[in-house]
Amino acid sequence: PPHITAGTRVVVMTADGAYVERAKD
Repeated sequence: PPHITAGTRVVVMTADGAYVERAKD
C-alpha cells in the first residue's frame, strides 16, 4: 500500500482506501 511519511507521522492507505495516521514512536 502507498504510504507517505511526514515528520513524525505516517499516513498509510489501507486496502479499504482509507487513510490512517499513526504517530511514530
